[in-house]
Amino acid sequence: MKYGTLIAAGALAGVVAFAPAASAVIQLPTVTTLTATPPTATTGQQVLLSAQVAGCPDPTVSVGMSFFDGTVNISPDPSGAVGIDAGGNASLPVTFDTPGTHTITAVFNATEGCAVSSATFDVIVTAASVPTPTTTTTPIPTPTVTQSNIVGVTVGSNQRNNNTNSASNVIDWHALLGIRDS
Repeated sequence: MKYGTLIAAGALAGVVAFAPAASAVIQLPTVTTLTATPPTATTGQQVLLSAQVAGCPDPTVSVGMSFFDGTVNISPDPSGAVGIDAGGNASLPVTFDTPGTHTITAVFNATEGCAVSSATFDVIVTAASVPTPTTTTTPIPTPTVTQSNIVGVTVGSNQRNNNTNSASNVIDWHALLGIRDS
């Protein structure tokens, strides 16, 4: 019987040695940091959100970094995330249309070997000032008439013929208005 028991014990050891790993995956912890440049802005001004994840040997295999303004995902990609480079960096340029405190959250989307992590940053946005319209008064120059401005004016004489008065005024309007005949 000892022979049979030894075989059974050997078979069990072989099964345990070649058994697949347990289904629980161990993920490395990660840390995400977030900054905004500039940290305060006016409505319509561009702000660069920069996030970095540390602790993951290859963060590029992740779906990426998701950015949220409150609960709204502001990442423009259909995946809802921005790509991460090999150094763990992701950035997103944004503008804000409404004044107030915008709580931005950057979320590193986990990989099989790296855990999810997030960071928040408050961007303070003020209303852009509306420029006050300025009025500029430009004086209209007063035209001056000199002898050289009057060209081609011929004034006839008063003649008394048969008890009638006649006068003739001929004005060269083209010359007066500066129109040249071609």
